[in-house]
Amino acid sequence: MKVKLNFTDRIHIIGFLPQTGSEWLVANLVEDFKKELSFTVKEIEDCNIRQEGQAFLWDKQKAKDIEVDINSVIIGQLEEGIIKLNEAKGITGTHIPLIKKLVNVDEFFTKEEKKNK
Repeated sequence: MKVKLNFTDRIHIIGFLPQTGSEWLVANLVEDFKKELSFTVKEIEDCNIRQEGQAFLWDKQKAKDIEVDINSVIIGQLEEGIIKLNEAKGITGTHIPLIKKLVNVDEFFTKEEKKNK
């Protein structure tokens, strides 16, 4: 699945991925995917990416989207992360555009509601 991600997406998508508790193969694929999302030195310099407290800031006019190919293992991990965030009532308005890029929201959340009944 090819997805176009902006800077905000690249920051938030990491939060949907498991930090620990994966088997080696999954953990390796997750780490490779995180590297693909990482900002390059050129992006950091050209877009003046910086962190102030908990916030990441950058020059939005210079920021360019990237297109990534997300394999089925990573999609599964992202879906699990979205489910956990939803169950914890942790989804915010900043997550919604990214979630809509990753899953068919109507089908995804309806399927999850049915599973939990």
